[in-house]
Formats: sequence, C-alpha cells, structure tokens
Amino acid sequence: MNKLLLSTLFLAAGPTLFASTPDKLTPEQAPEPISDSPYVGLEEQNKSILGKILNSNINSEVFKLRLHTKISFSGTEFDGQWNKPGFKLDQLRIDLSGSFKNGIFYRYQQRLTNYPEPYSSYIDNLPMKVDYAGIGYRFNSHWKVFAGKMCTAYGGFEFDDNPINVYQYNTITENMAAFLTGIDFAYNPVEKHEIRFQILESRNGSHHDLYGDMDPSIKLNKADFVYTVNWNGNFGANNVLSTRWAASFINQAKDKNYYLATLGTALNLPKGGAFLDLIYSKEDIDRTQIISRIVADETDGKTQMNTSYTSAILGINYRFTPKWNLFVKGIYDTSSKDKTSGNVLKGRYLETFSYSGGLEFYPFKDESLHLGLAYTGRQHNYTSLGKSFGAVNSKENKIELSLIYALNIW
Repeated sequence: MNKLLLSTLFLAAGPTLFASTPDKLTPEQAPEPISDSPYVGLEEQNKSILGKILNSNINSEVFKLRLHTKISFSGTEFDGQWNKPGFKLDQLRIDLSGSFKNGIFYRYQQRLTNYPEPYSSYIDNLPMKVDYAGIGYRFNSHWKVFAGKMCTAYGGFEFDDNPINVYQYNTITENMAAFLTGIDFAYNPVEKHEIRFQILESRNGSHHDLYGDMDPSIKLNKADFVYTVNWNGNFGANNVLSTRWAASFINQAKDKNYYLATLGTALNLPKGGAFLDLIYSKEDIDRTQIISRIVADETDGKTQMNTSYTSAILGINYRFTPKWNLFVKGIYDTSSKDKTSGNVLKGRYLETFSYSGGLEFYPFKDESLHLGLAYTGRQHNYTSLGKSFGAVNSKENKIELSLIYALNIW
C-alpha cells in the first residue's frame, strides 16, 4: 500500500477526525513556527525513520506521523516528605498531519498516556485526551482557516511551547482549558508575522463541570464562546526579537465576563536567549478556581465571583556548546478577590513562587532528541486573608532526569 493510499484511507474515516497543518510556506511567507498551533508540523525537512531505513525521501506532504515522548526518572518532596522515586512516562502523544496541493490540510493529535476523563459527556463529542482533530484550507500565501478541535491561542512562549519541553507551568495555565473546538483564521500580513483570530467553544463539558456550584441567580447562556486575537511576530536578523501577544474574551453568563491578556516577548541570540511572559485574567465567574478552592470549606463549595490572577514568567537559556544547554526559569503568580462577597473579603489571597533550572544535552544535529536534568520548586505563600480560611503555606521540590523525543516516524 503506497503512502497516498494510506492517507486516503485515513481521510475516508471522516474529515472531523483530523486537525491542521498547512502547506509548507516559503521563509518569506511563514512566521517563526509555534509548537502548539494548527499551522505547524510540516516545516521539518529531516527524513522520517522509515525514510532513513529505505534511504529515500518517503516523507510527502500528504501524511506525517510523529510521537511526542517524555520519559523521566523523578522524585518529589512535599513539605519535607520525599515520595518514592521512580520512572514515569510523562508524555506520549500521537500526531498525524498533512496537506494537499489543493490547499486542504489536517491534523490529529491524541494523548496516549493515562488521562482520567473528568466529564461523563462533552459538548463537542470529543474526549479531553484528544488535543487536535480538524481540517483546514489555505486560500493563498496570506490567508488560511482551520476548523475542529485545537489549542486555544492564549499567547505566551511558555504556553506555546511543546509540552514535552516544559518542566513546570504557571498556575494560570495549569488550571486552564486549553484545547477547545471551533474555528481559527490566520493571516500573514507581511514577512514573518502572523495574526490569528479564533471563535471556540469556551467549555469541554457543562457549566457545572467547569464552574461547580454557582449562585442560582446567575443566568447562564445557551452558548458561550471564547474569542481570541493572537499576534505572533518576528523582528530583525535571525528573528532576534519575537512576540506572542494575545487577548481573549468569554461572555460567561448574563453580565458576567472573562478577560485574559498575555504579552510574551523573547530575545533570541546565537548562544541562547530569554523570554518574558506577562499574563492577567479578570474573571466575573471564577474560571481558574484557585480562590474558590481556598474558601470552599466555609462557602459551601460555591464558585466565587469577581476574581483575578496574574503571572510573570522569566526564562533564560545559554547554549554554551552546540550540544549543551543551561536553563533557568522563575514564575511569580498571584490570586486575588476583586470585590467583597459575604465573608470573602476583597484582596490578595495567595502568592506562588515557582523556580526551575537544569542542564540539557542534544546529541544529534536535528535536536529531535535530548536529555534533561532539571530541578523544579514551588512555594505557596498565603496572605492573612487566605489563612483566615485555614490555608497553610506549603512548598514542594522535584528532581527529574528526562528523555525527551519528538519522534518523526513517517
């Protein structure tokens, strides 16, 4: 069975099974690749494993198969108590993508590791372990569109990176519904710049699945969508300066809205670089749920109104030799109540400090595989407002040795 026939059989299962990656653009047309985007996946020129075995360029644009893998040996300490260290398959995701000369492209990505499904039913008929499932069309070198399930374009360099490369996320991202279903428009106005606009379902499950118990006076919408505008820019020789800026909006219920703004800026130098992500969310209904969990025992578990969260992430890496990379990252998160309601007073309830650092080894030129030795730590410092609800400061530490491989199979 030749490769085209195999691709045709996959497509015959139905276009809703696949997600996106466009035709390869020329360097003048394409922005800097973004890992978690429906418009990424076909840029690599390296032969697949099968292509290398057969000594031929068996990679066509029609069908590509990758495995995103992270295997680690780690030990975690929580408030002075170390758990039993051991091996764990942190990430294993199958990723199918391809494009055709008529402008149609697709992408399908699913997590294969154990993933507990939190809901009994899903409004988009797809379980949460499916990250991408959709099909798109490239009109020309400037415009393309993708419909299906995808990663929401919330912006920021930490969020846009491939999850196998991230040792620790900020607390907003950790509590975020990232993969949603809808439609995405992408426009390349000039060289190396991309503007994306999305309209997506704001939830995977029901309102109760996402928010829990709410004040019965809240009038829920029959449909509520997340709208995002995302600018991915690159400036200067070798893209010395890059941006991942975005703004998002959700009408959660009648007169209840959610706003998210992200400013991600990166400096890319020949032997390393740095990025700074600044994130702010204002939530009329507590979508992130950190404040609601802090006060849950004394509020009958009701979801709080009028909360806000901030995150500042600074990452620095130094490639002191072509095969060795040194990195550090620091994160500062805050969780606040914006208006007093009952006995839950206005003010800041939690400050979280996260920090990580380590060393990575890249044995091959294509950098598809690398080893990482990393330390991550986190400290939760509750203010007097948080402690008034029984919250106690805590800290955790983790050491892990990881094998990280973006395996290009076909």
